[in-house]
Amino acid sequence: MRKLCAALFIFFGLLSAAQAQGLGAQTIICNKVVASATLGAGTTQLVAGNTGSLIHTCGFIFEGIAAGTVQLVYGTGSSCTSPVSITGVFVTSTTSLVVDHIASAFTSGGLGQSLCAIVTGAGAVVVDVYYAQP
Repeated sequence: MRKLCAALFIFFGLLSAAQAQGLGAQTIICNKVVASATLGAGTTQLVAGNTGSLIHTCGFIFEGIAAGTVQLVYGTGSSCTSPVSITGVFVTSTTSLVVDHIASAFTSGGLGQSLCAIVTGAGAVVVDVYYAQP
């Protein structure tokens, strides 16, 4: 009987230790925001990449000032070469406002990649991005 009790004690002790481990990915909370000046046509680096770290994006605000388009991308260096899209292409006008913001990250760039905005057309736009970067 003592052997049975000892075996059950060990079994339940190991079972409870296994439950202490978390499952799934860790939630990344964004604690930084970058607000651009008015951007004209071209590619503008919003957040510089750091070697060995990621940029995690939680949201953005696009405020259109003129007709054009805007898109957020991750890429290499200050001009975000080899860009990877974060958002679709949003059409801007003098009255457009696009808001997409949650508390936790919905996407992350690669190690050392920068975060940029690509603006096209005659467009002028103000871009705010909520992000985390360790």
